[in-house]
Amino acid sequence: MTKVVLVGERVPGGLIRSLHRGLEQSGARVTHFNWPDAYLRPSVKRIAFRWPLIATSARERFVSQMSRIDGADAVIVVKGGLLSPRSIASIRSKADAPVVCWNPDSPFDSAVSNRGGHLRHAVGHYDLYVTWSQSLADDLARLGQRTIVVPFGWDDMSYFPPKHRIKELVERPVFVGTWTQRRQRALSSLRSSAVVVFGHRWPRDSGFEVMPAVYEDDYRTVVASAGCAINLLRTQNADSHNMRTFELPACGALQVAPRTHDHERWLTPQDCILFDSYEELATAVDSALSRPRFDITEPPKWLYAHTYAARARSVLAELGIR
Repeated sequence: MTKVVLVGERVPGGLIRSLHRGLEQSGARVTHFNWPDAYLRPSVKRIAFRWPLIATSARERFVSQMSRIDGADAVIVVKGGLLSPRSIASIRSKADAPVVCWNPDSPFDSAVSNRGGHLRHAVGHYDLYVTWSQSLADDLARLGQRTIVVPFGWDDMSYFPPKHRIKELVERPVFVGTWTQRRQRALSSLRSSAVVVFGHRWPRDSGFEVMPAVYEDDYRTVVASAGCAINLLRTQNADSHNMRTFELPACGALQVAPRTHDHERWLTPQDCILFDSYEELATAVDSALSRPRFDITEPPKWLYAHTYAARARSVLAELGIR
């Protein structure tokens, strides 16, 4: 049996849980190390992205734990926050296996949590770097990094149509995500559409009805109940797609999303309405709300080519592991 060591922190709605399941569904036996959460207090972790030396002792403790590995075919590091080139080399030696970085964010992004710590310095020290974006892969290749483009996917254990709906949302658009200025500006044209926002850090005076963040069961129920679910791409995803691209149709939601090459080649008119600019967002939402809605009882069949089990198999194949 293929043995994979998975390194990364479990966060609600994050990649680790879905990738863990996908690897197991692909036939691998998975050992998970919760780095850096199990080794650093949250307050220290936040600071370490700016001053990574303060995490040195935690890195050493973590790497020493890797000696418990009884052989592996691959080590997959999700994002790789705060791992130094030296620690990557130590992990490779202890596991006697290739070390892969599977990064759902860009190390060139402006957010310190995405580019801070040792992230940029460590890029070239992995045996393989997995990214979702061809343009980002091109940037990484110029650094001499061996890179593979693997799109985001969906976890069929977490995302599927719910059994119940929230009737108050049936004629309203919803957006699920943490506040940013860019997202607030994009949604500002929808106030007449009574948009409901579910997420962290939205200010009380944003002009929207703001609800707490939702995950798993609540997430499925919210997006499937709504008249439409809005997907707003961050700057680093602006030319491609994100995790919501596949999660929303899997839950039976009608998605309203930016027009990109990825969205045009994957999403169907039955599952999504695309817009070309934020000025067109209001028109796209109005069009979505005017559609008759039907409760979907199972994910669309086309989605099954995009599960995380399929994504995991493609990475293992790239490594020559069957």
